[in-house]
Amino acid sequence: MIESEQRGRRTIDLDEIRAWAEERGGVPAIAERAKDAEGGDLLRIVFDDTEKHVREVPWEDFFAVFEANKLVFVYDAPVAGEPLSLEHEFAERTTADIESAEPLEEYGEDDWLDEGEEELEELL
Repeated sequence: MIESEQRGRRTIDLDEIRAWAEERGGVPAIAERAKDAEGGDLLRIVFDDTEKHVREVPWEDFFAVFEANKLVFVYDAPVAGEPLSLEHEFAERTTADIESAEPLEEYGEDDWLDEGEEELEELL
C-alpha cells in the first residue's frame, strides 16, 4: 500500500499507466483466483514471472476491466536519486479523479466505455 500522500499520484490516464508499467518492465495481468468484493477481476501489473496465479493479458483487455470497474491507478512518483518505485495499487475512482482527467483522445468517452464493456463480457 502506498503510505505517503506526498509521493502518491492518482491517474485514470491509460497512456500514463502503460508508460509507468513499461518503464519498470511491468506487464498487465489479471489475478486468476481472486475477485474483488463485487466479484470482478483483480488487476495486477507484474514485473517478473515469479508471481503465481496471474494471467498476462493484452493492454486492451486490462484497460477494459479498469474502465468497467471505474478504477484509478495510484503510484509513487519518481524521486530524484532513488530507484524507480514499483509500489502501486488500484483504488475506486472518485469524482475528483474524473474531473482532473484529460479527455480521451483516441476514443470518445462514451465509445470507450461501450467498447470496454463489450470486451469485458467476452473476457468473463
